[in-house]
Amino acid sequence: MEHIRNDIHHVYEMANSLPLNYSNIQQFHSMNYSIHASSFAHDSASIQIKETATQFGITPETTDTLPSPAELFLGAFASCVLKNVERFSGFMKFSYT
Repeated sequence: MEHIRNDIHHVYEMANSLPLNYSNIQQFHSMNYSIHASSFAHDSASIQIKETATQFGITPETTDTLPSPAELFLGAFASCVLKNVERFSGFMKFSYT
């Protein structure tokens, strides 16, 4: 089996500066994002983010055991929502459980 390796290095790097007008927000720092993703044809794939490697499915054989790219995308979106609930609970002085 011929292995094909696709490396995506530094897919997403951007400085993020949000000009929000909240008096209790002091300063926004720029954020840089960096990931490394690789796959082997007809075998497996993974994404490295900081010190965490996450495998994901790219074949029918992994459908029941590994998350699909769509599930990772939805998980990332849910993570952003939850992070912002936590973040804005402090700014807007509300609590949640």
